[in-house]
Amino acid sequence: MRQRFRFQSWTTRQDPKSEPEYKTVCVADDGDKACLAESQTEATPDDADDWMRAHLRDTGHRHFRRTFTDFAELVPTDQLEPARVQRVTA
Repeated sequence: MRQRFRFQSWTTRQDPKSEPEYKTVCVADDGDKACLAESQTEATPDDADDWMRAHLRDTGHRHFRRTFTDFAELVPTDQLEPARVQRVTA
């Protein structure tokens, strides 16, 4: 039996069935050690920013590490939907 394999082009995209997650950690150094307070996993970047502002208000800390996590999938490029463009007129 003979098999034939054909090259297929793939692309990576954000999985539309899942939402990205945002997390923030305070890395401010108080002299002795880093704060390392952590936000909960947030649904939007604005929620993560709100947590940082509240932590700044409560502690005065201004330095954070932000993490963005998402799920990805590989999709054959011939199965991608064409991009839709809306023209803006002034």
